[in-house]
Amino acid sequence: MARPDQRVLALVDGAANARDKIESRIAQIVASMWSGFDGWYRDELVSEISAEVAAMVARGQVGVAQLTDAYLAQVATLIRERPVGPVGVAPSMTGSRRSGVTLTEVYARVAAEYLWQVSRDVVPIRAKELAVERARAMVGTDLGLAFRDQTSQFMKQTGAAGYRRVIRPERSRSGTCGLCVAASNRMYKRNDLMPLHARCKCTVVEVGARVDEGRIINDAEYAAIAAESDSLRARDLVKVRVRDHGELGPVLTNAAHDFRGPRQVAA
Repeated sequence: MARPDQRVLALVDGAANARDKIESRIAQIVASMWSGFDGWYRDELVSEISAEVAAMVARGQVGVAQLTDAYLAQVATLIRERPVGPVGVAPSMTGSRRSGVTLTEVYARVAAEYLWQVSRDVVPIRAKELAVERARAMVGTDLGLAFRDQTSQFMKQTGAAGYRRVIRPERSRSGTCGLCVAASNRMYKRNDLMPLHARCKCTVVEVGARVDEGRIINDAEYAAIAAESDSLRARDLVKVRVRDHGELGPVLTNAAHDFRGPRQVAA
């Protein structure tokens, strides 16, 4: 196997670190906002805090998009052996990257989560904890959408041949999941949107970079990851599918799982 290009790997690591810091900071702020909230039964207060949270997440999306743009330009410059500049962040990046809903509507679901948990006789303090956990997960999804959309914009505008998923096992609490491992050796065309999934820590690298062919893992790495994730079993890996989510676009899923598609969401 060809020796990885250490310059590209350094850029991958640097961008991954920076993105993690942005997500951690925004998620912590959002969690604090909801943790201090007590107007769960007042629609006007829910709307107010949801709008404030949405504005915070939108700033995080712009930060992730700017970081991604700069990172991809640096990698492209190395791979193509000529200067490639950032393409810039579109004004539309400030707002929902989901289809058919605003960020304010999205984050109102945190309050809906709290009310649902209470309706199930969950004690209020625990219901709030679960609602805050959902808010944190939603931040990760929305910043992931910003990363994906900026990647797509960069690849299309600069005429990249394509890109690969780069798994980051050291950045996931339980190691890289089987979905990402199964997807890490395929090439995406520049017009493709990289499928997402919850809490994904993957990044991308332009085709042509020598990073173990998209960071295809060796036997030792595979064994280490497999020890942390049952989803790496062969019978599970063959179940990986890319499906169209009504709000999020293409997502990685297990074929045994299901969710509402565009028609159901529109209904």
